[in-house]
Amino acid sequence: MNYSTIQKDFADKHDVIDWMINNQLGRRNATSEKKSYLRGVMYENQKEKVGANQHTRGVATVATPPQKTAQKIADEQSVSERDLIRIIHMS
Repeated sequence: MNYSTIQKDFADKHDVIDWMINNQLGRRNATSEKKSYLRGVMYENQKEKVGANQHTRGVATVATPPQKTAQKIADEQSVSERDLIRIIHMS
């Protein structure tokens, strides 16, 4: 059986995890429970990435205030921030 692959480049492991989660969220047969779980994992992954960047770069000044991680993911996934936070606290 022949198949083709596509090589992708990522900046760090957090970007890889986000790509894998977005790929799974795009599946039509993913249950709402599975999607909720994956959004929670994405939230934790992005919070870890933001925290690591703040401590390693030492950059304190930003031209625009950063968007809250929960709001960013909620906007990207077309869910409410409230629902996303509820999901996170359930796990």
